[in-house]
Amino acid sequence: MFQTIVICGRLGKDPEFKTFGEDKQVCKFVVAVNDGFGHKQRTEWFNCAIWAKKAQIFNDLVQKGTLVFLEGKQMTSEWTDSENKRHFRSEVQVTNFRIISGGKPRPEGEPEPTDEIPF
Repeated sequence: MFQTIVICGRLGKDPEFKTFGEDKQVCKFVVAVNDGFGHKQRTEWFNCAIWAKKAQIFNDLVQKGTLVFLEGKQMTSEWTDSENKRHFRSEVQVTNFRIISGGKPRPEGEPEPTDEIPF
C-alpha cells in the first residue's frame, strides 16, 4: 500500500532553505489551497518540505505567491515537550513539483527553463 497527495496552491511566504551536514539540503515552505466558492470559500494551509538536490532547485525558482503543483506523501511527526505535552505536526514530503506561475524572475538573457529537471 502507498499514499500520494497532490496539491496545487500558492506559497504563503518565501521558502526557508537550509544546508546541514556535508551535503544535506532541505527547503521548507507553506502552501495555501483555496477550497469552495463565494462565502463558503476557505483556505487550507499545508506545511511542505523538499530534500536533497530538488530542495536547491525549488528554492532557486520560487518566491511568496508562486503557484505550484506538488506531489508527495503526508507525514506526521509526534513529540513530547519538557512539560510532558504531546505535539503533532503534519508535513508533505514533496517528491515532484512543477512551477505553474509567479516564480522568481530570470536574469536577462537566461534561457527558458525546460519541463525536465536534472536529477
